[in-house]
Amino acid sequence: MGPGVIHEDGGVRLKTGEGQGDNIMTVEIPGWLAATPWWVIVGLVITLLTVVIKVSQWTGRVNERLTGLDERLQTVENLVRDIGTDIKKIFGVLPRAAVEGSSPVQLTEYGQQISVAVRASEWARQQAPCLVDRLRGKEEFEIFESCVNHVSERWEQDLEFARAVRAGAYQIGTDTDTVLKVVHVELRDQVLGLIAQDT
Repeated sequence: MGPGVIHEDGGVRLKTGEGQGDNIMTVEIPGWLAATPWWVIVGLVITLLTVVIKVSQWTGRVNERLTGLDERLQTVENLVRDIGTDIKKIFGVLPRAAVEGSSPVQLTEYGQQISVAVRASEWARQQAPCLVDRLRGKEEFEIFESCVNHVSERWEQDLEFARAVRAGAYQIGTDTDTVLKVVHVELRDQVLGLIAQDT
């Protein structure tokens, strides 16, 4: 029997030695494969290798594109970080609000600092008694409007008051309009406090 003889059961026996006690190895090959011509098997192997090569090439291109995408995402992330830094710089340059826009108008923490620096509460305490009688019975918004008008009159007529407001604005690093808004709120609060005491 020669090496690689196909038997009816579909197995192939390989002879590995000569003489007595020959070693015979049996490899079970399915019948359909044993009956398939060699050139079909070679064609399938070549096709399979071609598919593996093409898939690996495609995977390489996908990896290159993903790497490019990662670089673009990193660029976008850096741009967003830069924009955030720029926005923080812009907010650092914008003037801080001294009063809250809610109703009724209230001082912010910054407004309270301005009030202490220019002694707005003390000034309002001195001015409030002269406004109470004519503002009693008015609505809060009318009282606030009257306080704004009173502060504007004092700003124009009282040089000492105007100088104190300008000096305070300079010391704090803000404009006089911001300081005057703080004084408006402080005067309104003093007038409302005195009216509340009378009732």
